[in-house]
This record gives sequence, structure tokens and C-alpha cells, in this order.
Amino acid sequence: MRDMTREEIDKLIKEWTWGTVMVVDSDKPYGVEVAYYTDGNYIYMISSPLGRTAHSFKRNQNVAFKICDTDLKFKRWRAVIVEGKIEKVTKKEDILTAFKLLAKRMGRSDGHYEKVAEKHSNEPEKSPVHRIPIEVVGGRCNF
Repeated sequence: MRDMTREEIDKLIKEWTWGTVMVVDSDKPYGVEVAYYTDGNYIYMISSPLGRTAHSFKRNQNVAFKICDTDLKFKRWRAVIVEGKIEKVTKKEDILTAFKLLAKRMGRSDGHYEKVAEKHSNEPEKSPVHRIPIEVVGGRCNF
């Protein structure tokens, strides 16, 4: 087992699309699996503004985001963790950018989510877009 290089960590973050966001819900940990996408500086995710995770974000912005990859026999595995403060994306240009990134990650046209992005950018307090800066990171692998 060894520490991953920053280059290996960034590569896993960019190529993977599924992770676990871990929050503090009152006085206990809570984790939920989410689809995510990245611009290389942030991990972006969509979270219902009415859900348990979003309520936890409001009370405590400290989060950890975990990405794991393994084969079915656990012979090769790698895992990355990103720690930081989650941000609700409320600036119009950032909301529009986030939805364009999502469309690109899903292989769709830039404008695929344009109507949804416009709706949320017109009511930023209801934005479901959150992001975590990719600054404090760690990673381990066995190859």
C-alpha cells in the first residue's frame, strides 16, 4: 500500500463520477452517495435543498468526499478523500457553468440543462448546486 501522488489523485477525481459525501448531521456523521463532476478546482454535485444532506450543509459546512475504486476481488484498489467546506453555488454565472459541466460530463450538449440552469440562477437561494474546493486531498492505493 502507498500514498497516491497528486497527479494520480486528480486523475481519479476526473475519471470517476460517483462518490460519498460525508457531513455532520447534528452530532453524528452522515454519508450519502452522489454523482459528481469536476472542473479540476471543485467537485460539484446536485443535492435537493429539502433533503437531510442539504440541511446538514446549512448547519455545518465541514465535509469529506470519498471516491473509491476496486476490482471485484479487491486485488487492486485506490481511494481518494477530499476534505473542506462545502459551498452552495448561488452566483448566476457559477450555476450556469455548473450545469454546462454536468451536461459535458454526461455527453450532452452545453445547452442541455439550460432551462434548468436558468430557473435556478433566477432563484439562487433554491439552487441545488453545491461544490467542494479540491484543496485538502489524500489518496492511497495498493499498486
